[in-house]
Amino acid sequence: MKIKQQFIVICLIMLGALSGYAQRQTPITNTSHAEKTTIIEGEFLNAGDTLMVVELTREFGSGNSGLTVDTSVSAPTSGKRFKIVLPTLLRSTYVTLTSGAAGNPAIFLQYYIEPGDSIHVVYDALTKKVNYSGRGSLKFWWHDRMNADERRISDSQEQVNSYEHPEQHLADLDEKLAYHLHQLDLIKDRLSTKEYFVSKADVIAANRKLVYDFFRFSDFGRSSGNPELETQMDQLYKDGYYQRPKDTIDEDFLRSSAYYALYLLSREEADFAYQKFNSIPQAPSLYEHLKKGTPGYLRDKVITAHLVKELGFSLLSDSVLSDAILTVKTPVYNRLLVHIQDQFGKGNTISTFNFPDKDGRLFSMAKFRGKVVFMDMWFTGCSGCIQVAKALPGVEEAFKNNPDVLFVSLSIDKDKKVWMNSIDPAQTIKGGYTHYTTPSTLYLYTAGTGTNNQFIKKYNLTSSYPHLLLIGKDGRIIRMDPTRPDTEGGQGKLIAEIKEALTQ
Repeated sequence: MKIKQQFIVICLIMLGALSGYAQRQTPITNTSHAEKTTIIEGEFLNAGDTLMVVELTREFGSGNSGLTVDTSVSAPTSGKRFKIVLPTLLRSTYVTLTSGAAGNPAIFLQYYIEPGDSIHVVYDALTKKVNYSGRGSLKFWWHDRMNADERRISDSQEQVNSYEHPEQHLADLDEKLAYHLHQLDLIKDRLSTKEYFVSKADVIAANRKLVYDFFRFSDFGRSSGNPELETQMDQLYKDGYYQRPKDTIDEDFLRSSAYYALYLLSREEADFAYQKFNSIPQAPSLYEHLKKGTPGYLRDKVITAHLVKELGFSLLSDSVLSDAILTVKTPVYNRLLVHIQDQFGKGNTISTFNFPDKDGRLFSMAKFRGKVVFMDMWFTGCSGCIQVAKALPGVEEAFKNNPDVLFVSLSIDKDKKVWMNSIDPAQTIKGGYTHYTTPSTLYLYTAGTGTNNQFIKKYNLTSSYPHLLLIGKDGRIIRMDPTRPDTEGGQGKLIAEIKEALTQ
């Protein structure tokens, strides 16, 4: 679809502005080992005193494969100025800047930053305009422009139903990618080599992930029940996307892009599903499929991303994890997998905790000794959490006369009133469902600490919900992947897993 004339004029104006900006910038060079202090500072205009917060992401995200927060650093505005010195960064990462209370929109969201960058931010709370300067700031400016361009291009394209017109939808995505890469090339000479190629990998990954997720989430047209659409989608995928090689970017730079590994995982998930739908000989599991990739850093990173995602959905088995530890040779990812095994592997003792119930009575793991404990971590508004809660009564019924089985519901809600409302059978929550199972469930609360609670940080590494654990009578982990009761046949499988745990 061609871009409208008006949009072309706007683009030409923007290109001129971009060229002028680039000419005013000092070329960015790689910093020495002595210059690795990373700073985000600036001014917050037309607003009262507030707390500025910088969040740093993890390399791998949640069960949904989105990057999640690893840590945060904050500083108050003094005279509307602020300065935040980040913890020592050893490699590229992604940062978010927000102001004030939780829920405020981000000034920038998960922008790529390098060790040694010093980003000066001037943000006007009234106009919502932001300006950047300082070492590493050009890539922030370009990211803002890319986001604006994405919206403008979308507005210029004819709106179509992607599942009714898949070819047009894919062409629209191709148009956006080509434009963003052209914009990036305009400032290539003002970026360091690493900044340019990591930014390029990021924009390719973000766009192409949408392509592969589009095919996979629609089951290659099969969810439509339209045989003609199925044939069209299969042909489009075969001709343009199936078993594509990685992009022609040096692997050293691809390593630094967190988004590129997540895109590769989406691509391999789609290839695996395509093989299944078309009866193409395939590996017995996605994990085995990923193992067939070319050994090296990038393959190890994709395997690790997959296993972290499986952990987030309580689907990571001890056997797969043990095999992966032998398969993944890259030290940083091997260490992460060993850490996961040490934390979640069968036989590890659950850490001590003290969580209150609705009446303020404290419960610890010591009080549960001698019982098999099924723990469900959740929060109000989580649709998957509601589905698990709706399916649990059938499992609890099977053990209603067995005092050696305990079902524990652990909420990470920060607001106690919200939590209390969600476990009150007389109340309803978002979606019209009451979040309760049976009177035998023990409802506990992280006392407002939410995701910062040390127990939650340790046993929900991916910040994915609902998150389940099955704990044995001796306080040791039986399964880090108990079956979700809301899946097909899940209630029966979970009942069998709990019965087996009773014998151990």
